[in-house]
Amino acid sequence: MIWFACGKCGKVLGRPDNAVGAMVFCDCGHGLTVPWESTAPEPSHVPAVVLPKVARAEPLSFDGISQPVTADPQPPPRSRRRRARFEVDPNVCLNHEARAKQKICADCGLSFCDDCVVAFRGQTLCGPCKNYETKLLQRPPKASALALASAAVAFAAGLLVLCMPWNKPMVLSVIALIALAVQALAFLAGLFAWKKTQSDPRFGGQGLAITGMAAASFLAVLTIVLTVYAQKLGT
Repeated sequence: MIWFACGKCGKVLGRPDNAVGAMVFCDCGHGLTVPWESTAPEPSHVPAVVLPKVARAEPLSFDGISQPVTADPQPPPRSRRRRARFEVDPNVCLNHEARAKQKICADCGLSFCDDCVVAFRGQTLCGPCKNYETKLLQRPPKASALALASAAVAFAAGLLVLCMPWNKPMVLSVIALIALAVQALAFLAGLFAWKKTQSDPRFGGQGLAITGMAAASFLAVLTIVLTVYAQKLGT
């Protein structure tokens, strides 16, 4: 402890060692700075600090009987699912209960009257289903995997043609047949991909499909010409 006296009233104050340099105030209101070491003798009697007594909290009681504090009871398990607020009548319009069913939405399958459906891309759709289809059409088209596979397989077949053993007629014929089969698969994949892009605008890759079909056709003709030419040279 560091002991020091107030310069105004002379009262001796004490502060712990870690309060060096702190600003304190005496009871008379005079401000003091805690010195580095004691400048006044320690008083013979230091009054003890008496803490106020805090009353102990007691549990609530009703009619003189103490009630124990318990956790909130858990709700009983639900034996069955909640029933729907309403049941859909398939014989009337979903939006107008006073009108009989006249059309059925091709997407959700619910019943509507003529005023609640529209013709969209050759189908009869309700308002929400039509909005959903419109949002799908506004998305950027996704490249068809068949179109990409067609172009890749066609160029792979072209590399197979370049590696054909031209000095071995028998092996050349077998490899030529394999190359023609691969090119036929590439052409069919490109054709299916091209038809998919024509029927569904959500799918892109029309250029890749055409490239795959053109490459497969050109390489097939080149394979046949080179094979026949190599066979004639061999004979």
